[in-house]
Amino acid sequence: MRRRTLFLAALATVPALAAAPRIAPTVDHSLEPAVAASSFHVQLGDMLTAQQRFAAARMQYEVAANIDRSDGILPTEALRRIANTFYFKGDYQNAREWLVELAMEAGQYSDWEAQVWALADAAWLADLASDDAGFELHLGQVEKLLDTHYIRGARYKVRTMLLRDFTAFAPHLESW
Repeated sequence: MRRRTLFLAALATVPALAAAPRIAPTVDHSLEPAVAASSFHVQLGDMLTAQQRFAAARMQYEVAANIDRSDGILPTEALRRIANTFYFKGDYQNAREWLVELAMEAGQYSDWEAQVWALADAAWLADLASDDAGFELHLGQVEKLLDTHYIRGARYKVRTMLLRDFTAFAPHLESW
């Protein structure tokens, strides 16, 4: 039943892509098929994640990331979703490693905002895993990036996300 659903989902997108209207040749649409292919694999990965089939979902996200990379696009969405699959399993270390990889790639693309948020999330995961050294390392990297690149509102949002003690607002969560 699951294979049939995935197969039908794949078949449903192929005619939609083939039936796309023709555009005048003066407009450059060279990336549209790649974006559609990447989005398809991300959506397929999302369906697999919803079924808690994390290994299969990661494979789809990796295909999407490779498509993006081959087209010169930073695979932010796909790499974040790979990290999410590990997070959902409670594997904070692997989730953090994927976010660090995303941060390194974002640095190569000069996408400072994606780099800051990937490192901030890596710091948060290190904190969840009770890895104080990792938390301090990633937080220091975030602070250094924010000192050298202006990202509107990022410093406040990062501090709020990482440094606020939310138990004051939800004391019932202390027992978790």
